[in-house]
Amino acid sequence: MAWKSILKLTISENLKISDTMQPMQLATFNTELRKPTNRSVIFRGFIKDDENSFESDLFCITTDVRSDKVDQLSKNSAFEICWWFSKTREQFRLAGNAYVLSLSLYSKFPFTKLSSYFPHTCNFDWNNELRSQFEKISDELRANLTYPTPGLPLKHENFIKKLGVVGKDDRDNELIQKSFENFALVIFEVEEVDRVELATDPHKRTKWKLNNQTGEWTEQRVYP
Repeated sequence: MAWKSILKLTISENLKISDTMQPMQLATFNTELRKPTNRSVIFRGFIKDDENSFESDLFCITTDVRSDKVDQLSKNSAFEICWWFSKTREQFRLAGNAYVLSLSLYSKFPFTKLSSYFPHTCNFDWNNELRSQFEKISDELRANLTYPTPGLPLKHENFIKKLGVVGKDDRDNELIQKSFENFALVIFEVEEVDRVELATDPHKRTKWKLNNQTGEWTEQRVYP
């Protein structure tokens, strides 16, 4: 898709001046309080089938399955992301539906729907993707997943600071398993994209929208 190629180029250009990925602002909806909630999250890349050298339009973040965002997305899958890139002075807003892949929510994941983003020749393995992404996160994040449920009152901070992928003993292996049980991927299915370019004079704005019936995208320049 045109928006995806442009977004990937923007990411690449901004990474040239920083080793750190620019955070995205993810908004979900709290159905109980009937209000949106927002937080910063880190882009973990588009979902790939390395065996068939294919990259889908789906992208992901990692999170704790016990987090508020997971609970909110399980009740209302709609999301909006706002992503500002300071070097190129571009803003991307992406909207659609997001789905959580984890051990505890495995049966609720829309495998058939999201596997359709891959060619029929691909037999994409979501189990491998979940495990692979878990192994890619830092030792610090892996350790954080063994902490008490996010948002609970703090009683102490006597926790392990790092946790590797391979355990040194039975205790380590227990912690790794606990960490993996709390680990989750959030898979984003994009249906609308809004790009604003502030480095140009005049400023430019482009919108893309997916037709869910035909699977085709429309592109439209609009006033900033």
